[in-house]
Amino acid sequence: MYCNDYGMNMAKVALSFLLGVVLFQTSRELPSDYSLLLVPLCILLLIKYPRTSPLLFASLGYSWSFIFSLYVIYPQLSPQLEGEDIQLKGAVIEVKSESHQFSRFVFSIDQASIHQLNVQVPDNIMLSWYQPKQLIQYKQQCDFVVRLKRILGYSNPGGLDHEKNMFMAGIGARGYVRSGQCEVLSRTDVEQPSLRQQWISRFQVIAPQYENANLMQALTFGERQDIEQAQWQILRETGTSHLLAISGLHLSAISLVMFFLVSHLARCSAWVCERIPAQSIAAVCAMVAAIFYAYLAGFSLPTQRALIMVVIGLLAILLHKPVINIPLLSSALLLVLIINPLSVLNAGFWMSFLAVLFIFIVLKSTEGKSKLFRIIVVQFYLGFALLPVSLLFFSQASIISPLVNLVAIPLVSFVLLPLLLITQVVFLLGVTLSDSMFLILDQLFSWLWWGLQQSAEFKYASLEFTPKILGVVAYVIGLFMLVQAKGLPVRHLAWILLAGLFLIKEPQLKQGQMRLTVLDVGQGLSLVIETENHALIYDAGVRTPSGFNTGDAVVLPYLKTRTISKVDLAMISHNDNDHSGGMHALISHGVVDSLMVSNQPQLYDFENTRLCRAGDEWQWDGVEFEVLHPPKKWQSNDNNRSCVLQIKHTAGNILLTGDIEKSAEEWLISQYDDYLSSDIIIAPHHGSQSSSSYRFVDLVHPQTVVFSAGYRNRYGFPHATIT
Repeated sequence: MYCNDYGMNMAKVALSFLLGVVLFQTSRELPSDYSLLLVPLCILLLIKYPRTSPLLFASLGYSWSFIFSLYVIYPQLSPQLEGEDIQLKGAVIEVKSESHQFSRFVFSIDQASIHQLNVQVPDNIMLSWYQPKQLIQYKQQCDFVVRLKRILGYSNPGGLDHEKNMFMAGIGARGYVRSGQCEVLSRTDVEQPSLRQQWISRFQVIAPQYENANLMQALTFGERQDIEQAQWQILRETGTSHLLAISGLHLSAISLVMFFLVSHLARCSAWVCERIPAQSIAAVCAMVAAIFYAYLAGFSLPTQRALIMVVIGLLAILLHKPVINIPLLSSALLLVLIINPLSVLNAGFWMSFLAVLFIFIVLKSTEGKSKLFRIIVVQFYLGFALLPVSLLFFSQASIISPLVNLVAIPLVSFVLLPLLLITQVVFLLGVTLSDSMFLILDQLFSWLWWGLQQSAEFKYASLEFTPKILGVVAYVIGLFMLVQAKGLPVRHLAWILLAGLFLIKEPQLKQGQMRLTVLDVGQGLSLVIETENHALIYDAGVRTPSGFNTGDAVVLPYLKTRTISKVDLAMISHNDNDHSGGMHALISHGVVDSLMVSNQPQLYDFENTRLCRAGDEWQWDGVEFEVLHPPKKWQSNDNNRSCVLQIKHTAGNILLTGDIEKSAEEWLISQYDDYLSSDIIIAPHHGSQSSSSYRFVDLVHPQTVVFSAGYRNRYGFPHATIT
């Protein structure tokens, strides 16, 4: 790969800075302030040893990430304010949801109004208001009494990192409104919605007329909340999720279409070409088109990153430089990291830069070949280049994506997207022709979706597992060697490095071995037991009225990381929502083979369901399972009907107790006595004072007790007398 000294130096700077950013963002906790001394120390080292410049730029990346993160999270919520009533004044800066029953919004605090507290409160917080006295509006000034707590996301492999998302959005705490009021805005005070917001509102009025309006809305405005879970699944299995993300692909496509269109028109006029090169006019118009499309997408973080890359590429045209080259790619990487070093936490960041890098490499290595050949080779290598990133971030990657994208990318980027934007502009101008144009587009999207559905039905459409970082690094290096290093003596080692993605992984369980994972579902319970050839889920956490459930958000992603496609037995201890709510999602996704419940099996509408009863027992791969409770015809409240399961392993026994209370514990004592002895116990009823009687605890005599309770939950679990 040809690259001059400037290009190599620029690449060295950008990669060193990236390394520093990654090292910081993967740290478990904020470093000491003394870490900022790294920069002057590295400068002194550079003066004596000029070849140590990468260390300087790595320390700059690390230090800049530290400073940026302090700016984002400072000030933090003081621990002494958690759960206390606090009076705050400030303004609504973003409305997330609004109704007469529930409002959720981002609130910017007037720091001057809380100086008397003499403690820290974040600048921006997320507030919920149940049964609000008035509708919340953007830029309203409000005076609230609130209760706040720190933002803590679920800590599970493969699951959504809510804490990271809030951190990236600059939101430092969350809470709810106890009382208060907001000023009533007059018509003149209410800020007029932007052109983009008006455009979205107008489109949403006509959207019900079209079957694929949600796809059109996602491609035009970047609003993807109406995309259904089943649709996302098809997109993931075909490797086409990027088609609905307004990022580098679509911004580049629109810029390219505009560039060639304007360039062709400009060349039709000799008068124009004599004064300004057609290429320069086209580049400026393409830049305007890219900026306008980024505006329609709301200048989201991925769009900002893509816009930087596109603008730098167009500036290269204006300066008569190659559009894709190492110095420009390195400059774009450095600029993105300086603007927002948190970008490395987003999968799109890695996909964008890896894609451009491999496009550059493949185009260089296939010079002199036909255009069709080069397009096919680029698409082929892109599919393999993005495979490890997709697996690392989503625990799923499509095998058929190179073939599907070979058709889908040009169809969407160069046909559907330009037609859609033209139609949207015609619609905004109020031209009646837009109705017919939307109907045509709707049919085209239907044909596209039919093709994706057919592709997704292929039995081996996707891979599902979570690779190790070392395996990902080995794979990327191997692919780079395979594409670039022609004639390299050790090039055959590339295949070994590629295999590292699949070979470097946790060892599989063997006969007699077992893995117990208690998942973080907040205030609730869910755990997974694995043996060599079997898996059992005991409870699945909560389901909320909004539709959120920990089955989708926590349990399923964890199963993907463990490559568990089928759960032999799902056990619901009892029907309380914080134990059973997420199970409906698992059933609907078809991962449950059989279901065991304590009572009311009709609630789950699942054919292979049976009641758990004392005396049920089975063995999996040398591990024994026995149901100890409830007995037949047991009469009590729902908590005391909980299925109690004891797992017997050569390393010790485990006792799962659901929400049993003292009356159920007394029955267990009377029936089993010392047989209850277990090394690990999941504390009954999350550590409630109504459970864990002295006699029961004495008989079980566990070495380890797990309390599955939410942070600062309203019940006060686990109770101080129990812990």
